[in-house]
Amino acid sequence: MAVRVLRKKLAAEGIQIPQISTELKSRQLRSDTLQALYPEGKALTLSASALNEYYKHQYAFYLRYVLGLQEDETIRPDARSHGNFLHRIFERVLKDSSDQAFDRRLNEAIRETSQEAEFQQLYGESGETEFIRNLLLDTAKTTGRVLAQQNGIETIGEETLFGRSTHTSYPLSDGRLLQLRGKVDRIDQLRDRGALGVVDYKSSLTQFHYDKFFNGLNSQLPTYLSAIQDLKEYQEEQGIFGAMYLEMGDPVVDLKKTKTVEDAINQTMKSQQYKGLFMEDQAPYLGEAYDKNKAMMLSKEELDLLLLYNAYLYKTAAEGILKGQFAINPYSENGRNIAPFVEQFKSITGFEADRH
Repeated sequence: MAVRVLRKKLAAEGIQIPQISTELKSRQLRSDTLQALYPEGKALTLSASALNEYYKHQYAFYLRYVLGLQEDETIRPDARSHGNFLHRIFERVLKDSSDQAFDRRLNEAIRETSQEAEFQQLYGESGETEFIRNLLLDTAKTTGRVLAQQNGIETIGEETLFGRSTHTSYPLSDGRLLQLRGKVDRIDQLRDRGALGVVDYKSSLTQFHYDKFFNGLNSQLPTYLSAIQDLKEYQEEQGIFGAMYLEMGDPVVDLKKTKTVEDAINQTMKSQQYKGLFMEDQAPYLGEAYDKNKAMMLSKEELDLLLLYNAYLYKTAAEGILKGQFAINPYSENGRNIAPFVEQFKSITGFEADRH
């Protein structure tokens, strides 16, 4: 009752309280704005993460990759700094060509990385950050058990950029070029066969799903399979052995689901494997550290089809971006809630899951 009285009083004075719209629309960018953003004749560049953002929520892509909005930076360690810390450790231990035992090389890499000024400042701030650092060191030692199983595998590249050749570029309908750009965490090579593979470190369990890939939500590994052909070390006759994720984590086993200690150990070992897409002709040469699930094995024909569809996803997104129309259409996995990464844009878009 009081609200109705207040609305009438405000209406009499020409003041309106904004209502939540039942329909959300965004306006197409003007042609002069598009010309300034994407000049004719200039290649459009996209990364796998940008493509993922576009298919998850077009307007979020607009805010982040067109307007360049960024989250507030913090001096406290976050997921990015944790990843950098672990990456630095793994980079050091894999570059160490000494004859020392792996555990000793890992401990030396941990010691040197921990002494870097950047990480001393981040993780020496308080008892809490020191505790986080100790958890990360446990993770480094756990993941190190996987890195130690490098028999027949040689790491030939770290933090390698790609996006400079025809293997990662596609022509668009208006005549301009779409150029894929990115960086791979690690490049491995089979010593005896010369085939190349790409490893991407992840802080949580990440797997490739064909259904998500079909809808544009899981293109990272197919993009890396294209990127391998962009590398100077790639030779067609030697080929590719795969693109994979490695979880940087300390595995937790639900003992209720195990009957013996051996079951628990087996579950732990399964979580500490390279998971991704592998070429079936190269799989026999990969050790137990690789999850060689049959569903993740590709023939040469299947690889070609996968890469063609990945190119289609990129070109479709690029055509939409160049039109300057970005819909407020956040992806929902269950049809009821939107993903956490979209929540940060709710104050801008006005999107409410129960209403829109």
